[in-house]
Amino acid sequence: MSIEQAYFFSVALINLVFALAGARVKELENRANSIIYFMLSFFAYFVSWFIYVFEVNTLLEMLSALSSTIFVWGMVIFGCKRTETKVPIS
Repeated sequence: MSIEQAYFFSVALINLVFALAGARVKELENRANSIIYFMLSFFAYFVSWFIYVFEVNTLLEMLSALSSTIFVWGMVIFGCKRTETKVPIS
């Protein structure tokens, strides 16, 4: 496991806490469905790990890091949409 993979794996575990906390809140009826953010972020996380099946070069590492970043923000957006809080963008 590379340093980048270890970093994003630890971030993924932290974001799973956000996902579990967000999943405990009842989905609001008049709001858009937030589960799509959950599914898309885990797909991005799968892609970030699947890239390492191939021979890794700089471009694939950059794509994996980008995909892992999409996962992180997808989970944050899922938690914020689910709990009806403002998405922290700064």
